[in-house]
Amino acid sequence: MEPDVHHLDAEQAVASLGPIVIRVITRARTEFADVDRVATLIDRTLERSPIAGVWVVVHHGAPVPDLSVGRYASRALRKYGDRVCIAYSLLGLGFWAAAAIAAASSLSELMGTPGPTESTIERGAERLCMELVGVDPTRLVAAHDLLLERIQAIARRDEPCR
Repeated sequence: MEPDVHHLDAEQAVASLGPIVIRVITRARTEFADVDRVATLIDRTLERSPIAGVWVVVHHGAPVPDLSVGRYASRALRKYGDRVCIAYSLLGLGFWAAAAIAAASSLSELMGTPGPTESTIERGAERLCMELVGVDPTRLVAAHDLLLERIQAIARRDEPCR
């Protein structure tokens, strides 16, 4: 089963797969509209499922969200309480990884929803699936890989000829 893609561009993708909203970020700065897009998908998911998962996969070099966007996300997502579980896969090294981990931890604290932060795709998928019984982490990994391929295809098409 392929993910249902709701937004796709050269820097990010937002999709759903069963009760899970997936956001893959390669270069996009998280904006207010991105938070609203995810919240809308969470609302739709909760109409048909008692719990929703959110998996945010951030690739090395993506900008850390502005503090104002973090506060906005906190307010927007806090209302779901324990009906939403969040996991982060932050794929990078060095200073970037430290900043990304700090941002994800701060956002989780602001929302009052602890979200595990992992450094691999596989571990992030496994951690989220621990909360969502019956969801196969290998399907999430495959969904990530497909979304990443689609992002990269758009990015290649958008690159200027040299």
